[in-house]
Amino acid sequence: MKRLTLIPLCFLLALPFPLAGQDAKAEAMSAAPAEVAANATILDAEGNVIQEGTNGYTCMPTPQGMVPPQPMCLDEVWMAWADAWQAGKELTIDKPGIAYMLGGDGGVSNTDPAGLDPEKVDDWVKAEQHLMLLLPDKAGYDAFPTDPSYGGPWVMWKGTPYVHLMIPISDVEYALEGGGR
Repeated sequence: MKRLTLIPLCFLLALPFPLAGQDAKAEAMSAAPAEVAANATILDAEGNVIQEGTNGYTCMPTPQGMVPPQPMCLDEVWMAWADAWQAGKELTIDKPGIAYMLGGDGGVSNTDPAGLDPEKVDDWVKAEQHLMLLLPDKAGYDAFPTDPSYGGPWVMWKGTPYVHLMIPISDVEYALEGGGR
């Protein structure tokens, strides 16, 4: 069976039993809109490929060692970003990247990519349903605040190689209801 590296973006306590099989697939697919998840590569909590994808996205359930449930679905740019973040390496972003966390996350420091313990940082932020955007031109982040209480998109980890835009959303079905498109 093919294995990929799991990319933990948010952290906290250990899960007693990692999801497997259909449970892992269902949780992983809940991270993104159905149109994205249906054609994405799906991993289980241990990084095993349980569905080969065709659209460049990789969806995964909550990785082992993390709670609450916080599945994520990353495009190829985000997968490269996550590999670099995990390894502490620099990364050049040459095209926009999109990641989905429609189940929210467990929290992280808003300014320090290594700030994974809420007891050790003073800017811990938990994001409900959100998208994350990587921009190839870092100057683009200057148009947004770094304060998550702003009420709209905000920049996380500004001034680091892992800077990205957090885009909170409240209802993923809003565009489909009432003919908004």
